[in-house]
Amino acid sequence: MREPHPLPLVDELLGSVDGATVFSKIDVKDAYHQLEISQQSRPITTFIMKTGLYRYKRLMFGVSCAPEIFQKTMETVLVGLKGIIIYLDDIVVFGASKIEHDKRLEELLKRLEQYGVLLNHQKCVYRANEIEFLGHVLNANGVKPTESRITAIRSFREPKIAYNYETIYESGSNNLADALSRLCVIPPKAFDHSTEMHIHRMVQSCVLDAVVLKDIVEATKKDGTLQEVLLSLEMNTWTENTRGYKQFKPELHTAGGVVMRGDRRVIPETLQAQVIACAHEGHPGMSSIRGGGDNKANPCGTCSTGVIRNILSVRFP
Repeated sequence: MREPHPLPLVDELLGSVDGATVFSKIDVKDAYHQLEISQQSRPITTFIMKTGLYRYKRLMFGVSCAPEIFQKTMETVLVGLKGIIIYLDDIVVFGASKIEHDKRLEELLKRLEQYGVLLNHQKCVYRANEIEFLGHVLNANGVKPTESRITAIRSFREPKIAYNYETIYESGSNNLADALSRLCVIPPKAFDHSTEMHIHRMVQSCVLDAVVLKDIVEATKKDGTLQEVLLSLEMNTWTENTRGYKQFKPELHTAGGVVMRGDRRVIPETLQAQVIACAHEGHPGMSSIRGGGDNKANPCGTCSTGVIRNILSVRFP
């Protein structure tokens, strides 16, 4: 589950340094690697190498939720401290005077030591009048973009094509583009009632009722043979009527009042014709196939691939 802790916006962070004259920038060493992964989460970091399977014990770079987790952890560790900005592994300390700055810096370093947070001192900057942070320069005059960013914008090439235009109204008779809309106009013609009625009757005749699970359950209750099969499965005794099902015993079971063969439902005899009709709906030769049965499946190209036979496999000898 992703950590519901969004990263702070740059504008929100930099707005708090107004009036500051002294700055320090602290870099947390190895960032995410300082956080230990819980035992229950370590298996999902498993990776394979030639020498075997390995998993991480520390939060690694590349995990999509790692920034939010690390940001939340750092904010929790440094909660209550004044004059600091936290953005992932960078911490800025600022003050209106050197005394105020030094006091805040000392409190920060004590808190980091208390929680065992390691620092990269080679990247740290202390007691500076100006620092760079998140693409901006922070100093006593306020906040401004770094020179590298300004230069990048200034060095953009000029666009090769400049569009200078004005809007002029043209009537449809003089406007060729207007022909596109006029071409869509279809001249009206008389409504053919007989054709519409014929189409309506064809559609009505093709509408089939779907066979739902409730129908199968009710039909199974009324099917004497399937009721005997249910009893045979329960008692392990097979009658003359259910002897044909015995050879499929390893595959047979019951689910919700329906006899199952593997993952397929055994369709009661009263519903088999309707199931065949539904299966053939839209297939070539539908009208000649609706009679039902395996012998009717061969003319249908779709059913010859096994669709109907899968359904009719519930028809035991």
